[in-house]
Amino acid sequence: MVSLTGQLKIRRGGQFALFSGLGFLLVSCGQEEATVAPEPEEVEPVTIDEAGMAAGEEVEPIEASNAPAYVGIWSADPAWCETPPGTADPAPIAITEGEMIGLENVCRIGFIDETGPNNWSIEAICEGEGVEYTEVRNLTVSGDTLAMSIEDATPTSFVRCL
Repeated sequence: MVSLTGQLKIRRGGQFALFSGLGFLLVSCGQEEATVAPEPEEVEPVTIDEAGMAAGEEVEPIEASNAPAYVGIWSADPAWCETPPGTADPAPIAITEGEMIGLENVCRIGFIDETGPNNWSIEAICEGEGVEYTEVRNLTVSGDTLAMSIEDATPTSFVRCL
């Protein structure tokens, strides 16, 4: 029996997600026993504060050349861009490659399906005010404008905060 720990790529909407540390077994002929790679270490839970941020976390700009067009700080009103995301009402929202941060809610991105040029369907796994919920958010970026709709609702328009 040979045990191999490696990496797995899964295609997501034209992109590949890389998963490390998955155990794969290659069992040679005639052997009945197999061992499994050790379980990954447990991750300590992160506490989210009232602003929707992990303790000590700050939203930092991401290199636009490496990130999808939806990544950034977005606001329904350009005057709100001076306020850090999730800290007041009204305030902009922050979207990273892994989460969306708004006022009193944080959403992890479960899957991303690129449905066309500058169009994405995103599974948002959210927690806000003690309630957990999952919804599909559709994003379209045109220049410095983001249109976001939840499920099939009318889109809300945001401008990129510079």
